[in-house]
Amino acid sequence: MSITKRQQQGFNLIELIIIMAIVAIMAGIAAPSFNSMLDRRTVQAEANRLIRSINLARSNAVNNGMGLNATIEKTSPDNNDWSVGWRVFVDDDSNIATSYDSANDELVYVVEVDTRATSIISSGANRLMFNAQGRLVNGVTIYFSVCDDNHGSDIEGSLVTIRPTGSSTVEAIPTGSKATICVIPAAITP
Repeated sequence: MSITKRQQQGFNLIELIIIMAIVAIMAGIAAPSFNSMLDRRTVQAEANRLIRSINLARSNAVNNGMGLNATIEKTSPDNNDWSVGWRVFVDDDSNIATSYDSANDELVYVVEVDTRATSIISSGANRLMFNAQGRLVNGVTIYFSVCDDNHGSDIEGSLVTIRPTGSSTVEAIPTGSKATICVIPAAITP
């Protein structure tokens, strides 16, 4: 009488439980870094969207050819807080002293910010106006800090700089400087 050995097919229950435990541990380790990556990307995306809007206002000022100003202004009533959003418009009636007027100005673009975890604070600008040469009308360098709402976190913020010439740059805000720069971008010393 010969005994034939059957080949095992698949996993037994204990092997399956061990594999599931290993996968659960690895997912638990990866989840916090994945959330940090998403928060970092949100901050970068909002900084890039601000730069695109500023460049759009600047190019509208240069391209309209009639000497009209193009403006980007915040939509929040809070001073220096751009976290709610902003709008880009061409100031058709050239009334520099007032904000957007739907009867007289041409609305170009409106942005609503994902306020879930992002704060955007300026160094004192409620709006930026560009003249036909693409320069800032007020002639002063403006800073924007784009940060996650947890200023003590390990997620770098973004510092957006708009120079009087109209050129703009984005730099990382080191995590050690976030507590100062993300709250008061005017505290920056160039």
